[in-house]
Amino acid sequence: FTDSVVGMTLATQYGVVAMFAGWGGRLGDLYEQRSNKSNSCWGVGRIKVLAFSVFLGSCAILGHALPSLYTRYYHNNMQPVTELAWHVMMRCLYALSLAIMAPCMDGLALAHLDCIDNASQSDFGSERMFGAAFWGVGSLCAGIGIDRYGFVFLYVMTIVTAVASYVSMWLYLYGIKCDT
Repeated sequence: FTDSVVGMTLATQYGVVAMFAGWGGRLGDLYEQRSNKSNSCWGVGRIKVLAFSVFLGSCAILGHALPSLYTRYYHNNMQPVTELAWHVMMRCLYALSLAIMAPCMDGLALAHLDCIDNASQSDFGSERMFGAAFWGVGSLCAGIGIDRYGFVFLYVMTIVTAVASYVSMWLYLYGIKCDT
């Protein structure tokens, strides 16, 4: 794809995030309220929404491989317009997952900081700082891995990080239920 097509696709992605981020936060809050009525443990509703957004984002990233798999197994190239539309749709789906995930994570972090002794919402900045630092480390590792192994590295790491995310969510909920 040309630079302008890639740029337009990424701009569309950020537009989707901007349009739906408020809705994603509202969705997390709504499920949290529903969960609090039926469950004594807080955080369950936001974790459910977070788990859905991880699944949605993982499917979107893995979906980028389908046109090349189609070409490989059916020995028939997709039309360039069809392939472009597919990749744009996958980027929009990924953007929707980010729009749900980011405000849900922020709400979960703020609620957790309210429950910790000697912590307050003002500690949120340090939480964000560590998130940004590890995002940078992850981006560096992803760049090196993609340069060395190609996009297969990205697909494998998507599965690994999705599994790690689900294990982390389970441990988080387990820890909250054990917390007195």
